[in-house]
Amino acid sequence: MIPELSGNVPGLFILKGPSPLFPLYFCGRGDFILFGSSPEKIGAMAGALEKGNGGMAVAWEVEKRWPNHFLFFDGGLASHLASRNGIPVEPVGISVSGAWKENETGGRLKWKASGIESFFPVRFMPKILPAKWDDQFLALEPFIASFGINVPDIPPAVLQHSGASSWDFPGTIGLGENEMRALSAGPVMGSLCSSGKFLVFTLPGILFQFPGRGAAGEAFARSFWDQEWSSLVPAVEKIEGFHEGGTAAIPFSLFCAANADMLSLGIIDRDRLKPEKKLGITHFVPLLKEIHSAFFWAFIDGPALGEAIRSLARTGDIVAKIGRTTGINVKSVLRSSEALGKMGVLTLVMPSLNEGVLEWKNPQRH
Repeated sequence: MIPELSGNVPGLFILKGPSPLFPLYFCGRGDFILFGSSPEKIGAMAGALEKGNGGMAVAWEVEKRWPNHFLFFDGGLASHLASRNGIPVEPVGISVSGAWKENETGGRLKWKASGIESFFPVRFMPKILPAKWDDQFLALEPFIASFGINVPDIPPAVLQHSGASSWDFPGTIGLGENEMRALSAGPVMGSLCSSGKFLVFTLPGILFQFPGRGAAGEAFARSFWDQEWSSLVPAVEKIEGFHEGGTAAIPFSLFCAANADMLSLGIIDRDRLKPEKKLGITHFVPLLKEIHSAFFWAFIDGPALGEAIRSLARTGDIVAKIGRTTGINVKSVLRSSEALGKMGVLTLVMPSLNEGVLEWKNPQRH
């Protein structure tokens, strides 16, 4: 049992622990629990709360007319913990101000932050830029989950310092270091969508798209199908609109194709790539049309993901019946899929590291 402390703050308790976060003081005031690093700070917060409406005047920066607002300030705690762990960070506080609104169909939350940029090298920050996410990116039904990020151009020296240069990915693919650097920097979109096949089993498809890679993207598509493993592929069929690479159906639905504007790679059925079945990304993520450019975004359709997981569980059950174990706990998977079905649809869009929008849509009632 945590003992109550004596002093000027009634109902004050202390939490002790091994990390720099402790000791931590807290007390209750009505419907609120106040946390602080010292009894004096708890007393100041309790005093401000007791003054009522006159105790704290905040000029809300985000959506002033929305009904709900919040303000968070960590008092430099994050930078303190980072510096104690050897990360070179100047003492700085992180503040987040935001607002949200909601109704029976869903809601939206917006926020702006400051101080986060202090955790990144100064030379790195100008490289974190927004990109335009429009209908040059394909979205295939069912569209289950997706993300997009504008990957900064990382100098080779940084990669060598991180150890990434030891992976020898360029040598495996057969491309030079400069070509691989041209491929890695820029917008990248990954999606769980449509469907693919592995032998006789139908599985959710996976699709990655790299726009604007030009000659480097075309070279990748040529090299992709020119590796030793490609001897297992009977034939590579061309795809309309892509003059390099193509698709293969055996042993699974493999897709890698490129033109001057787009490199696409994934596990997708060829029939799902027909022009009449292609949709633009903003059809499923309309928030990307409203927010014209973003550094990062993510989308998840909970009910669709739940159905995809149930499909995988059924596939695992069939495989088990023919004498192969998959290690899948079907009951656990089904419970997870039910929880996802209640989650609805979530969309996150971040124009920069310091601002973002989270939108949620409640699941439809049948």
